[in-house]
Amino acid sequence: MAPGKKTRKSLTSEKRQERLNTAHNALMEQVETLTTSEGWRAMLTARRWLRRYSLNNLLLIIEQCEHATDVRGYGAWKKAGRQVRRGEKGIRILAPARYRARDDNGDPVNDTDGNPQYRVRGFKVETVFDISQTDGEPVPESEQAAPTLLTGAAPPQVWDVVADMVTTRGYEIERAETAPANGWVRWDTRTVRISDTVEDAQAVKTLVHELAHIVCEHDTRDLPRAMGEVEAESVAFEASGAAAQRVLLF
Repeated sequence: MAPGKKTRKSLTSEKRQERLNTAHNALMEQVETLTTSEGWRAMLTARRWLRRYSLNNLLLIIEQCEHATDVRGYGAWKKAGRQVRRGEKGIRILAPARYRARDDNGDPVNDTDGNPQYRVRGFKVETVFDISQTDGEPVPESEQAAPTLLTGAAPPQVWDVVADMVTTRGYEIERAETAPANGWVRWDTRTVRISDTVEDAQAVKTLVHELAHIVCEHDTRDLPRAMGEVEAESVAFEASGAAAQRVLLF
């Protein structure tokens, strides 16, 4: 062993199970927060830039580091030119325990393309860190995922379809000043206004959001404003993502 090099102590099976139980309990508690508007909004917001993680791990990340924006393992941060600061407490998530698949004779199994096949035999706890816990080289802009207004063009057919759904419900659409919001719907004048300062991609997303207010009947349902916004943003989030996928596929 090289002088000064530290060795990692292997965890006992009892300690591994204890960590799994702790992570499971934390996950169950975090799932309960989805029944609140604040918890659901936090999940949707985080989902925008923590897409590489499953919903379960997303909830665990939010529970341990609510301001997280870019979460990676120690090795991944080192490869990106950043170092986890000494003393930082890691974020524990669940990772599948994969094993190489073998046939009845004990020989490794490959798929039809010759790639190794693996099987999952449970889960293990792994530690990751948020970018705020690291120092080093700036993350390239192409890898940054902090939430920003959408930019660029949008397929015109998407705007046309959504706009038709708005107008057939008796509302007029206009592009004008809406600050500080990106858009709003006026029930008394049956008007949907979208900011004329945002780019087309954001304009479409905001139009979906305002359509959601209309479809969810927020003018007549007795809902707290925060709950109505969460409901509309949930629809916009899912509908915009589905629309984008259809455009890419077709």
